[in-house]
Amino acid sequence: MKRSIFAAAAVVLLFLSACSLAEDITPPPGYQAPPPSVEETVYPIVPPDPANGAIIFAEKCAPCHGVDGRGNGSMAANLSVEVPAIGRSEVALSAKPSDWFDLVTNGRMERSMPPFRSLNDRERWDVVAYTLSLHVTQAQLDSAREIFAQQCQSCHGEQGQGDGPQAANLAVPDWSVQERLAQLSEEELFQVITTGAGSMPAYREAFSDEQRLALAAYVRSLTFTSPGELASAAATATPDPTSAATDESSATQAAAETVMPEAGASPTAATTDLPDTATIRGMVVNGSGGDLPAGLEANLRAFDGMQEAATLTVPVSTDGSYEFSGVEVNENRVFMVTVSVNEVDYNSDPLHGSDIIAGQAAELPITVYDVSTDPALLRGDRLHVFFDFTDPANVQVVELFIFSNPSQQVVAPAVSGGTLLNFRLPEGAVDVQFQDGQLGDGIYVQTSEGFGVAQAYAPAEGYQILFAYNLPYDRKGDFELAVPIDVAESVVMVPQDGVRLKSEALTDAGTRTVQDVPLRLYTSGNIPSSTPLKLSLSGRPAQGAQVSTGSSTTLFIGIGAFALVAGAAALVLLRRKEKPAAQDELTEEETQDALMDAIIALDDQRRGGELGEEAYLARRSELKQRLEALLAKESKKDSE
Repeated sequence: MKRSIFAAAAVVLLFLSACSLAEDITPPPGYQAPPPSVEETVYPIVPPDPANGAIIFAEKCAPCHGVDGRGNGSMAANLSVEVPAIGRSEVALSAKPSDWFDLVTNGRMERSMPPFRSLNDRERWDVVAYTLSLHVTQAQLDSAREIFAQQCQSCHGEQGQGDGPQAANLAVPDWSVQERLAQLSEEELFQVITTGAGSMPAYREAFSDEQRLALAAYVRSLTFTSPGELASAAATATPDPTSAATDESSATQAAAETVMPEAGASPTAATTDLPDTATIRGMVVNGSGGDLPAGLEANLRAFDGMQEAATLTVPVSTDGSYEFSGVEVNENRVFMVTVSVNEVDYNSDPLHGSDIIAGQAAELPITVYDVSTDPALLRGDRLHVFFDFTDPANVQVVELFIFSNPSQQVVAPAVSGGTLLNFRLPEGAVDVQFQDGQLGDGIYVQTSEGFGVAQAYAPAEGYQILFAYNLPYDRKGDFELAVPIDVAESVVMVPQDGVRLKSEALTDAGTRTVQDVPLRLYTSGNIPSSTPLKLSLSGRPAQGAQVSTGSSTTLFIGIGAFALVAGAAALVLLRRKEKPAAQDELTEEETQDALMDAIIALDDQRRGGELGEEAYLARRSELKQRLEALLAKESKKDSE
C-alpha cells in the first residue's frame, strides 16, 4: 500500500476537521492532501453580507452541512468522514472568523474540505458571516441589542465604534474594525464581557451566561451589514439558479471595486468562455535538491462530483515536465495530478474546470521529496496537556502534540502500513479518541503500549496530533506522560481550585481563567522521549469549578476549553523566553528599526501558527507601545 502525505490543520481549526462544501468540488476517494499552498487572510474592506452568504451557503455548503449547519446535509452520508455541526454553539463559539475564512480559502482536502478559491474574497467572507449566525436566534439578538443599548452604547457607541458619549477619556476599542473582530472568537468576546478589561467592568453578575453569549454574538454582528439581523430564510429555501447567479454576479462586480484580485488570478477570467478542451501541464520538482527517479508517470484524474470521470497517464520527462493535451473540460469538473515517488503519492492542488481559461495552458506543479524513515528528523516543538475532571470516576487527559519536519525529506514509516510515531499511553488508559480519526482507520494504529501514527510527513511546520483518553481517578493518582520524540517545551493545565499537582520537572507558571474557572499552568523545558514526564495529582475541582467541555462523543472532550487554554499556554511559553529586562524601559540599544523588525517577526510567527492569538496581541501591543515611546522620545529630542 502506498503512503500519502498528511497535512495537519492548525489548532484554531479543531472544530472543522470534517468540513465539506460539496458542490464546488468533492475530493476523490482516498485523497490525501499535500502540504497546501496557503493564501494569507485578506480582511474585509466592506462589511460581510450574511444575506448573500446565505445564498452561497444554500448552494455550496448545505448539501453536506445541512441547511441549519447541523452536519446532516443530503450528501453527508456519502462522505467517509463525519461532517461537523458548524451551526451548533459548541462549535461556532470557539471559531474565529479569520480561521473559517482561511479554511474556506485553502480547504482541508484530507478531511473532504476543498478550497473555495472559485469564490472571491468578499463572497468567502459573506458565507463565513452567515455561517457564524446559524447558532443564534433573532430573539437572542434582539434581546442583546436592548442590553447593548442600555449598558454598552454609552461607551462603545451605537455601532460599536468606540464613539459613545462617555468614551472621550477612555481607551474604548473600535469594534467595527474588521481585522480586530475577525481574529476573536465569540468565546473570547464572552470572556471579556464576563470578566471585564481595562476600564470596562465585569458583567458576570449583571447578566446570565445566555445573555452574555447573546451579547457576544450581537457584538460580532456589528461588523456585518444589517447588524443584529439574521438571514436564515435565505438558506432554507432552494436557491433559484438564475437569481443566485445574478446575486453572485452582482457581488462579484461590487467586490471588484473594493477587493484586490487573488494572487495569480487573470483579470479576464470572469469574462472568458470555458473551452471544450484544455492543456494541463506542470513541473515535478525534487524539493530535496536531488535528481528525480527515472520512469516517473503523471496521472491526471478528473472528477464529476463523487465520481471519477477519467484518468489519463503520461510520462514525466527527464527535466520533470509533463503535459496532458486535449483534456475534456466542463464547468463542474475537477482535476488533480498525482505522481508516485518511492511509494509516496504526491498530489497537485485541485483545479476547477471553471478556472480554466481558453487559450491558456493550466499549470499544476508538484513538489516531491526524497524519503527518509528516520523519525529523528522530526522536531518535537510543544506538548500541551489538559486534565479534565468532569467524570467523577475518571480524569480525561487531552494531549496536543505539535511537531515539525525541518528537513528537506519526507519522513515516512519504514514499511508500508507501519507506524512512524509511537505514543505510549499511561497504564489503564481507555476510550482513546482523536480529533481527526479513530483507531484502525489506517492513520492511527493500535499498539501494545498505545497507538502509532502510520503517516508520512513532508517538510513543514506546525503538524498537530490531538487526542484524549480516560484514566481511573479517585482523588489522587500518579501519571507518566511519554512522547514519541524529544519535545522542546510543554504546558500542563489543571483546575486551580481543589486540584494539586506535584512534579519535579514542572514549574508553576501562574493561573489563567477560562469560562470563569481558574486554571493553573505548569511548564517544563525539554522532555526526552526516553524519560516520561512524571507528575502526581490529588483532589478534585471545587464545586462548580469545571470547564464546560461539550459532547464526549466527537472529541469536543474538553477541546472547547482546551483551545482557549492553548493560547494561554503559548503566552506563558513566550514570556518564559523573554529577557528579564523591565518591559516599561527602553534599552539603550533599542532602535526604531529593531522594534519594527521585532513587530514584523512577530507577525510572521502568528501567520506561521507559532503563537496563539492572545500571546500575539499582547506582545504586539507591547512592542507598539515601546515604538511609540521611542518615537516620542526622538521627536522631543529633535524639537530641543
